[in-house]
Amino acid sequence: MFLYPSGKSCGVKLITDGVLVISTGKALNEKGIPSSPAEKSGILPGDYILSVDGIEIKNSEHFTRVVNLSNKEKLSLSCLRDKKHFKVDISPVSPDGKTKYLGM
Repeated sequence: MFLYPSGKSCGVKLITDGVLVISTGKALNEKGIPSSPAEKSGILPGDYILSVDGIEIKNSEHFTRVVNLSNKEKLSLSCLRDKKHFKVDISPVSPDGKTKYLGM
């Protein structure tokens, strides 16, 4: 079997509302213990995060910035799964006391 490249390259840009959760995993908490705030809150791969504490999310960089600038111990996420809106509360972990992780 051979592959012959031809034609012109192209790119695809997806415009979505919020941020798509690709996967969930574990992050270290303040004590260095692996934890998954996303899994605990019920977030699943394929969910869209639409807002954090009422702030509409534009892209993944904006999402990260909003989470890290929050001073709250619990964040309220507005999400979308299978065309149904739902809300979850999630508590970020921060092994260094600065950067916050949600495990997604």
